[in-house]
Amino acid sequence: MAHPLALQQDPEEDVVRVESELVVLNVTVTDKQRHYVHKLTRPEFKVFEDGREQKVDFFEAEKTPFAAVILMDTSGSMEGSVSDGALRRDKFSRRFARRRRDGDL
Repeated sequence: MAHPLALQQDPEEDVVRVESELVVLNVTVTDKQRHYVHKLTRPEFKVFEDGREQKVDFFEAEKTPFAAVILMDTSGSMEGSVSDGALRRDKFSRRFARRRRDGDL
């Protein structure tokens, strides 16, 4: 059994209680073939909770920054695959550079 004082809150800790009617959902939308769906508009977007559609009062599609790190295993066990990996890395890098937006890393 816990000591009664152990259940009390530290008096130096501030408690902040906030009610919010705004719920932010960050989503990525794909189709049945798992291709990204871009430029959705409010009428094309629905939110469901427990199988019931929820009212959406505010809708905003925004572009968010993208960051990528490429790690390559160049150990001896990968000897035959390093050049293929390098080609794929270079292809990705070129595609990313063409589509880069402000804020992307």
